Amino acid sequence: MGRYNIFSYQRSGERYGYVPVGEWAESLSLNSDLIHWPKEVAPTSQCSDPCERNEMKKMQAGEYCCWICTACEPHEYLADEFTCSPCAAGQWPTDDLTSCYDLPEDYIMWEDAWAIGPITIACVGFVCTGLVVWVFVRHNNTPLVKASGRELCYILLSGVFMSYAMTFLFLAKPSPAICALRRLGLGTSFAVCYSALLTKTNRIARIFNGVKDGAGAVRPRLISPSSQLVMVSVWLLLEVPGTRRFTLPERRQTVILKCNVRDSSMLLSLVYDVLLVILCTV
Repeated sequence: MGRYNIFSYQRSGERYGYVPVGEWAESLSLNSDLIHWPKEVAPTSQCSDPCERNEMKKMQAGEYCCWICTACEPHEYLADEFTCSPCAAGQWPTDDLTSCYDLPEDYIMWEDAWAIGPITIACVGFVCTGLVVWVFVRHNNTPLVKASGRELCYILLSGVFMSYAMTFLFLAKPSPAICALRRLGLGTSFAVCYSALLTKTNRIARIFNGVKDGAGAVRPRLISPSSQLVMVSVWLLLEVPGTRRFTLPERRQTVILKCNVRDSSMLLSLVYDVLLVILCTV
């Protein structure tokens, strides 16, 4: 319990002295008109300045009025004035840093330079494949077309056509249907080509072996495109087609829309095609 007189040190004429301006007795009684502040502005009386919009208060040990302002990370928002919380992957803080919002999904657009090149090549491939098909159809019953393995050539051309068509599936916006077609089409289109080639080379080898040994060779197993379809069907059950939002740790402000499949799985799906190529070579 105490009582205090409050004085202001002021200049009066040519001398300086203390002037009573108020008192404290359980409550403050102050005559502000008697106080002469420099530049007529009262000085700031606080331990710490207010923090900026993107800063949180880090309190000092044992202090209630003093703090250090610490800036939040670009991907963090202010959960309260004392806490910076990170936004979830695929999200970014709002302008007022009070919450997070979902970032727009990034994927290849048809008008992107990265898409125009493959599309152009695929279209040229369609035209060339179509011309070859037209030539075969026009001369379908000629000895030359028959001797080349007419049916196998049509299968091979259909596989080439499917391979070019895969360009548009890989450039399309990912969705469960698109992702499923990618899995089915990538390995299957190559399997159609290589299985036709393997059958043609195996056919020629059996002809020569039959001439040399006097007996035909047994056709290798699992060389038809249906084998690849069975394998891909199992894969679709093990990894259900879908999409996922992918964010790199160093680029949290960008979200990439991808198919929900591991790159290693995509490469493993081509092992069957590699096997067909090896058999063709042998």
